[in-house]
Amino acid sequence: NALRQISHIFQKKYKISIHSGVVLRLPSYYGLDKNKVKTYVTTIIDGYHIPQHIKEYLRRTISVVFTAQPSISNILTNNIKFGQTWTMEQHDFSSSEGYKCNCQELSDKFMIPLDDDGHIRINGIDLPTESPLHALLSGNIRNKARPDLLHFSYSWNEQIRNVHYQIRNITSKTGCRSGQPYGPSGRVLKMSSHIKDAIFTQVYNKDSELSNILQQHEAYIPYLHEIVTLKKQLSPYLVMSELGKGKGCIHIACKQYFSAAEKSTFWDNTDHFQHQPNMTTESVMKLWDDTYVEKGWSRIAPLHTTQVKVPYLYLQPKRKDFLKFRPLASYYCHKLKAVYKVAGQALMVILKTIQVPHMNLFETYSTKPKVNEIFREIDEFSKEYNCTPHIETYSGDVQQLFTQLDFDTVKKSLEWAISTVKSTKAARGRNFVTVNRA
Repeated sequence: NALRQISHIFQKKYKISIHSGVVLRLPSYYGLDKNKVKTYVTTIIDGYHIPQHIKEYLRRTISVVFTAQPSISNILTNNIKFGQTWTMEQHDFSSSEGYKCNCQELSDKFMIPLDDDGHIRINGIDLPTESPLHALLSGNIRNKARPDLLHFSYSWNEQIRNVHYQIRNITSKTGCRSGQPYGPSGRVLKMSSHIKDAIFTQVYNKDSELSNILQQHEAYIPYLHEIVTLKKQLSPYLVMSELGKGKGCIHIACKQYFSAAEKSTFWDNTDHFQHQPNMTTESVMKLWDDTYVEKGWSRIAPLHTTQVKVPYLYLQPKRKDFLKFRPLASYYCHKLKAVYKVAGQALMVILKTIQVPHMNLFETYSTKPKVNEIFREIDEFSKEYNCTPHIETYSGDVQQLFTQLDFDTVKKSLEWAISTVKSTKAARGRNFVTVNRA
């Protein structure tokens, strides 16, 4: 309430919001000094013919923000977009709109090896060292791209123009004449020029220093313009994706390979994916809304309303064998995601309550205590029977755990879990589960 009252008084007296200020956003550069940038903005303010108290206010509200650079992965990878836009019509190679293979030309230009069928299908780390793409793609694509000095100069000029606009906008609202003249003295001009030169020199020197450090460690972080240029050359013909659980390793493949995988995984796999030619985005949204109201799910959680989208399917090559793909579905913008999340938490409460032998660990950090508990049981057994027990350990992997589930079995399992927990003393007579949503 106090802050609201202060804001109201400030707004009434000065005709601007108390949160108004001068904000300058620049790409994050190695060695860029915020204090020097703030000092430069201060000299700009000093060059305006406005009341001193307005200048003082503007100086106090200067905010310099360094924006994060996009990662190489964010710029290059296009497997998600490929999955979003894939159609059977484009899969038809004979179609003029189909996916064209340009692997031979790309191989000649960038020295990329072709497979036995004459197509590109390779991990970035396996590119030959003589290939011009080796330095760009053999490293961790989760690294941020390096902004070049030309990009910094462009961003600087753009933001300085924006600073002038913000100053004039704020001063005009305070009662000063709109479009206050900017007429810095010779001393102010000399000072601002000196500060700007120092900022640009520091950025240039630090960039050279970073290059030397990377060279000493035989590493390379690509510049932003290199990655953007490469994307324009490769993305029309190749699908680029981070390997599943690959920790930053990129995989590049001909679009015809990815298209064939999309068809076999989703279109032809009618046992687990159903074609719905008569459904539209609007009808799916309506189905969600109707089900939410009909089932009374408002008791569970509210609908997600920000940038709601119907899920789409896409593929990601596996790290162990990039000839195999992991089918994935988007979920972040699902309208019912909050409902599903709380329902999943409720199911976890039920499973924890059921007292039957199982192999579940409900928390990741329970692994070490559980292993220690097993060792203690082995030691106690050895002491009690004065022998060394024969122990066999096995490791396994559940294949297609989330992609090809038998939903009839899933439903029966849920019904069993609910009926079993209802028979316990703690849940007798209850028809609900309490979930801590904090």
